Amino acid sequence: MIKKIRTLILIWFCWLIILIGFQAIVTMRTNVIHPDYVLDWCVKETYTNSNESNVYLSNKFMNTHVAWDSQFYLSIAMEGYDSDSIRKINYDDKIYSYNYAFMPLYPMSIRLLSYLPRALGMEPIAASVLAGLFISAFGALIGIISLYLLFEDKLGAEGATRSAFYFLIFPTSFFLLQVYTEGLFVAFTFSSLVLMKRKKYLASSIIAALAILTRAVGITLIIPLVVEVLKDVDWESYRAKKTKTWNIVRMGLPALFPMAVFIIWKISFWGKNFSIVERNVFGLSPFNLKNTIYYWKKYIGFVLEGNMQTFVFCFIEISIIILAIIACRYTLKKDTSISLYSFSALLISATSGQAIANSRYILTLPAVFLFLGLMGKKVVFDKAWTLASILLMGMLVTLFSFNMCVV
Repeated sequence: MIKKIRTLILIWFCWLIILIGFQAIVTMRTNVIHPDYVLDWCVKETYTNSNESNVYLSNKFMNTHVAWDSQFYLSIAMEGYDSDSIRKINYDDKIYSYNYAFMPLYPMSIRLLSYLPRALGMEPIAASVLAGLFISAFGALIGIISLYLLFEDKLGAEGATRSAFYFLIFPTSFFLLQVYTEGLFVAFTFSSLVLMKRKKYLASSIIAALAILTRAVGITLIIPLVVEVLKDVDWESYRAKKTKTWNIVRMGLPALFPMAVFIIWKISFWGKNFSIVERNVFGLSPFNLKNTIYYWKKYIGFVLEGNMQTFVFCFIEISIIILAIIACRYTLKKDTSISLYSFSALLISATSGQAIANSRYILTLPAVFLFLGLMGKKVVFDKAWTLASILLMGMLVTLFSFNMCVV
């Protein structure tokens, strides 16, 4: 086992160095024409001088790894939710910062970890960026180790390693090495699933609660937790009245902990503000089919008008959603809890109100990598997927490095 983990660490380290190097080199060698016309709202955000007045996006340190939502995480970490550096809305005669649309655990982790480099004399924003990148990168490492442990019994050592590698080269996996929540979120979700499989329900539920505080969609981890508990019940003994109902209820109690954390957060000051800003700034809310359909029609309209940038954007988003649906269906019998978790998280993300970011959110669905790992047993698929995935990731990370719209 130690040898296998060492191999994963070496793969992760090579991925880390190559991706950091690529983002540095591509911005030295390439020129990109601004602004980005891929979506209508992207234009005013992607002029060459769009971020000059934003202190969190214009800092020179590791700047290719900071864009878009990074500003919110960094400002929360350094100034709190009511940062004066971030845009605000007036809703019902009250002022709300855009920061409230983002969960607290990742930026609070940045704040804690940035104390050391700041104490060593590093400039505060640079120290926060460094802390954010460290958390994201380390989270990615925990993620691939957890994926390996999750799939080893189904795919064998070689297949589980292949799944972990597919995860690192997925088209949007570069977000694991930016100031974004993906790295920390997969560390919590994947490790929580591993603990579920090993019947460590209390530990799994605690980590699931941390996932919720990183991204609200982590609440869907309750589904596989309940499934695993029910699978663990000796129903024959229960029907024979040898097992008491209370014993079964006691087994399922850990599932209530992440739910309790979610409810407490939801009714708190921060949770209420989260809902207000998500809905009124970003147009997001769970199962918002009306808005979701509206935006898809709008983007498809751009395509019909001849906007090839929007065509590529829609093609990538739709293709990856289809891949995720196929993966969830294909893995349903092979691993019910992983399939149900992945599908529920996909459903919430894909119907949240805007037809964007699904390709990034799908990175966190383990069923996708179980499916790819199974398909990768075929040599042709393995080579074709590897080539396609790396080339697509190269294009997307280049756009991100130039502050173009990827979402």
